[in-house]
Amino acid sequence: MLFFGRVISQEKQVQLTEVNFEVETVGNNAKVKAIHSILNDSNDDCNVSITMTLDDESAVTGYSFKTANGDFDSELKEKEQAKIEQSDATTNGYSSAVMEQVDDTTFSITLGLINKHSEVTFSIEYLTHMEIQDDEL
Repeated sequence: MLFFGRVISQEKQVQLTEVNFEVETVGNNAKVKAIHSILNDSNDDCNVSITMTLDDESAVTGYSFKTANGDFDSELKEKEQAKIEQSDATTNGYSSAVMEQVDDTTFSITLGLINKHSEVTFSIEYLTHMEIQDDEL
């Protein structure tokens, strides 16, 4: 399961406004969607970095984000190509996101160009194994 997440934005005021979880169980496994809403409360556009740590029983299966301009689903790409495309998008005035695996259990998501006074919702989806104790999950 997701242990914690941390939101970082350099010199800008952003707020984590809401966190929700959608959980679907199959046997003693769960498909989890962690949904986070972030508000850029400043007078400037900004970039935000989110670091999330999962336990070693979990596997990330995707992520998505939603802005005032639309919904965006993840697409698997080579790391360097993804960084180039994300940089190009923000340079050209578009919101974008890149998710990278930092180590076995830590992931970093960079949301580029969050418009001033706007909210972004991002979701990370993962599978996890749940232990059964006393016949309960």
